Amino acid sequence: GNTAFVGNLVRWRCIAGEAYIARNEKPNGPPKELWLQRPDRMEIVPSVNTAHEVARYDYKLSGKTHQLAAADVMHTPFFHPFDDFYGLPPLMAAAKLVDQAAAAADFNLGLLQNGGVPPLFLTMQESLSDVEFKRFKKELHEVWAASKNAGLPQMLEGGMDVKTVGAPPKDMQMLEAQRMHALKFAQVIRVPAEFLSGAEEKK
Repeated sequence: GNTAFVGNLVRWRCIAGEAYIARNEKPNGPPKELWLQRPDRMEIVPSVNTAHEVARYDYKLSGKTHQLAAADVMHTPFFHPFDDFYGLPPLMAAAKLVDQAAAAADFNLGLLQNGGVPPLFLTMQESLSDVEFKRFKKELHEVWAASKNAGLPQMLEGGMDVKTVGAPPKDMQMLEAQRMHALKFAQVIRVPAEFLSGAEEKK
């Protein structure tokens, strides 16, 4: 229906930076049907005679190219400062933000898989032999690592000490960072912030 059509139109513009609407022409009358075309399958063929003018659109599917007249396609791109024809995807403009969110998600996943324990150094008063070091490293992974061992009491051998490396998640404000990422994503794709962040943004 109309709701699905408009919804998909908005989604393509947010994801690809543009949308294409092709009409099913009806002789001597308005278009019979309007079809949204996938932007990744559409290629714009510029005019050889006039600058910044489209000669036709090529829609590529299953190894075949379907040529569409420029008058039969409505192209709705976002502004792109470096391209005369294609639109700039909002997420491309926010590429650094996407990278930051992905890195934070990877860090949180690794932290959870390690039982919520931040990186640590184990120091000893005496040096270990190669055999002792390999044994200790194996026990470290089997007994201390993995979420199944989270919260279990562990023992250190004589002379060992634990030192935390880097900032703990609380000091890094990971939850606050996730909230800010959500707000920035909302701004980029022009979605009201409360749709992503929860009811607190409505106050």
